[in-house]
Amino acid sequence: MHGENQRGTNGPEDEPPPTPAACVEDRAPYLEGLTANQEAGLLALLSEPTVLKAAEKAGVTSRTIYSWLNNDERFAKAYRAARRQFFVHAMTLTQRYAPMAIQALAKIMTDPSCPAGARVSAANGILNYSRDSIELDDLAERVKALEQASTPPPTHAMPPPTPSTPPASEAPPQREAA
Repeated sequence: MHGENQRGTNGPEDEPPPTPAACVEDRAPYLEGLTANQEAGLLALLSEPTVLKAAEKAGVTSRTIYSWLNNDERFAKAYRAARRQFFVHAMTLTQRYAPMAIQALAKIMTDPSCPAGARVSAANGILNYSRDSIELDDLAERVKALEQASTPPPTHAMPPPTPSTPPASEAPPQREAA
């Protein structure tokens, strides 16, 4: 087994972190109409900490990136959509690794060889996450109840027909002939 990974294949260290390019579909509809430089700029904006570094990576000036963001609605819209997709992917990963995080906290919390401060911190983390989960469930129920209370039930009754001629009592008065 020399040279093989002995940790298994389920841990986060076995999988490289996603890159912005991996989170943005190869030809997502919102990329249509962008130039190759704009696509490179968009991906660089997602992966670099500053506009200057993104511009360098994309091979354009920072002024060009700012111009695209401020003056090119197609680029700005594509950037917002790519950021949203990247964020959704990141949130999916947090859900995937949440059980491992809780296991790590539980291990620290129950390990008598860990410093007391670390055990207390792990216990607080678990308690806080548990409380937050219950509060979110309660809040979702309250929102659902408020939405149901504020939405009138649908009516299936047909509206009364509108007459084509007004009833005689509503007819305009007739002028008398002289």
